[in-house]
Amino acid sequence: MIKTDVVIIDSGVSSNLKNSDIQGTSLFFSNGKMESNEDLTDNYGHGTAIYNIIRKYSPVSKIYNIKLFDNNECIDETNLIYALKYIQKNVSCKLINLSLGLKLCNKIEALKSVCSELVLSGIILVSAFDNDGCYSFPAAFDNVIGVDSNYECKNAFDFEIVEGNAINVRAKGGLQRVTWNDGKNIVLGGSSFACAYVSSYIANLLQGKSLTFDEIIENIKKNTKVTYHKNEYIKKCANNYFEINRAAISDRRQTQHRDF
Repeated sequence: MIKTDVVIIDSGVSSNLKNSDIQGTSLFFSNGKMESNEDLTDNYGHGTAIYNIIRKYSPVSKIYNIKLFDNNECIDETNLIYALKYIQKNVSCKLINLSLGLKLCNKIEALKSVCSELVLSGIILVSAFDNDGCYSFPAAFDNVIGVDSNYECKNAFDFEIVEGNAINVRAKGGLQRVTWNDGKNIVLGGSSFACAYVSSYIANLLQGKSLTFDEIIENIKKNTKVTYHKNEYIKKCANNYFEINRAAISDRRQTQHRDF
């Protein structure tokens, strides 16, 4: 059994990073079945950015990377379920970072089941919501910490709590400089980066202890200046709807990347 603190499921990690502690496995579909190898090469760049955020803001955490997709943004629900089951069988961890999600999921009960099993075993799941403002999974599950981006959060551990809503935490997701492939820094924004900041914070909380979903939310709530109740949050989003969407469209055209 592999022992670690944080598991990142993403697109791998750039081979140009000068970190000797990069560990993980690549899961891929071949000849009608899932197989694995140790090639974590990130041909996209997203996983590298997520890894660097968590490594920077939770430097004491041991990180295990699972490469699940390559140079595209599509997440297959069957592969995601398989990756979570792979962790169940092979990895002992405290937290799983999922800076990704499914807007459409035909196997939602199977996904929900494996997430519930992981949570019951004491693992915290943190997942990003879709940038287009719609529900996505597993972020929308009650036992998963669902993260949305907020351009008003400027620092790594600036958070907003939303009570009584599928979204639990809002974090730094505005335009920011992130490390992409080949060590290049690009300007990009999105909920996937907000998710990484929340995971970093929680990973620090979990050093030497175990905490439940509710205990983590309460800790974040005590250390944030802004808490919204569901109706307040919906009203705020409605007031800023057109402004936010115009900014998001502009961001994607500037960066020529679509975050998810």
